[in-house]
Amino acid sequence: VHQECYGLSPQGAATFLAKGCQACRSIGTVVMGKTIKGAIKTATQEKRPRDCVLCCVKTGVHAMNPLYDKDGKKGRQVVLQNGNLAWVHTLCALSICSNRTTAGCVYGCDKWGNFYNDSADEAEELDEQNSKINNGGSGIDVTGVEDISTHHYVIITKENDEGKLHWNIIKDSREYLKCTDCTEVDKKSHFRIAIQCTAGDDDEYEDFRDMHREKDKCYAAMHVGCAMWGKGCDENLRRIYFFPGD
Repeated sequence: VHQECYGLSPQGAATFLAKGCQACRSIGTVVMGKTIKGAIKTATQEKRPRDCVLCCVKTGVHAMNPLYDKDGKKGRQVVLQNGNLAWVHTLCALSICSNRTTAGCVYGCDKWGNFYNDSADEAEELDEQNSKINNGGSGIDVTGVEDISTHHYVIITKENDEGKLHWNIIKDSREYLKCTDCTEVDKKSHFRIAIQCTAGDDDEYEDFRDMHREKDKCYAAMHVGCAMWGKGCDENLRRIYFFPGD
């Protein structure tokens, strides 16, 4: 298990190994979710989720997390118009979180709905918690230690000034960017978000600099899942490289 790629703490990784991934464990569960119009609705996860609402990929078995309507204890998993529960590829969500333009538009929460921003107090709390979990390596007893793994993701709303700023970024993405793989237009989408390639950026991860054919900045737009697993993918050509951080 690449626990960083799944947003897992060591305790969360142990649960993954013991019980299977979150998407696989969801089969048969009944969820009291919420529609995009705010209505409470019960939905059953009949089979292993494969559709990601952030891209156009609907096949394959990939790491996935639920999409909730908001953070906090009152957050609920989104119920789509077709009655299905909303899920996102972990890779799609993490890539949007870390992209130069869309950072903050999508963010992860633990199972209680908590999330960590860049404030000093929260960063210190997170470092302390990670220290407890990681001290001693994989053999540490994590009994009683809070699992801070990412449980679900949230697309930011327009409830405050910061939310409005990020929502305008999402709106611009859907208005002006078209995925080079699926070529779908996102203007009327409630969820899909295309991002631009970061090759050539000043802060590009150094180990990735030789992966791009052109050395100049690249502005190609894509849904991450489409670029990774979509119809135009070549198994001999990897198009997505992601570094989850230290």
